[in-house]
Amino acid sequence: MTEPKLKDLIPVNASMFAADAALSRARFEYLANRRDQMLDRLRFGYTALNSASLLGLVGMLGGDGKAAAWVGFNPERARQSAAAFALGIIITGVASWIEGERYRTEAGDAFARQSAATTLVALYEGPADEANRERAGKALEAYSKLPLVDFQYSAVAIALQNIGGACWLFGIGVPLSNLLGW
Repeated sequence: MTEPKLKDLIPVNASMFAADAALSRARFEYLANRRDQMLDRLRFGYTALNSASLLGLVGMLGGDGKAAAWVGFNPERARQSAAAFALGIIITGVASWIEGERYRTEAGDAFARQSAATTLVALYEGPADEANRERAGKALEAYSKLPLVDFQYSAVAIALQNIGGACWLFGIGVPLSNLLGW
């Protein structure tokens, strides 16, 4: 007769660990993919909007200046808008960097959870002896201390991204406010 495995004595835990290992692996793959996609979007978003606006402003200021005057730019307003667009480019770049670091951390946390769950599944496949129970207990304790994933966020990155958008709004609002008589 073969010696019983730990999963035979505690089948509910074994089943839960197996399910969590699969889910953790799927979450890790999803988060790593999301991280890469989101970094691309963040880098492009407000950064591109501020950059295009800055280039448009420079283009309007060229030539005889009639286009810039028609939109409501004078030298002071043009400097204010250009500064806002440039600041928006810098701020959104920093926000992208911070968000990218968070995604790296979150993907690392997801990998750690997946690895720990896989270890638990393997331990539950082992014998139901005292040494293996002790190893499984320590592994479960370590697993339960790992951070959860999917709900992490960076308030700083969110704030900076919003400030980058506000820079763009300010930059286009300067000439518009003049046109509207504000």
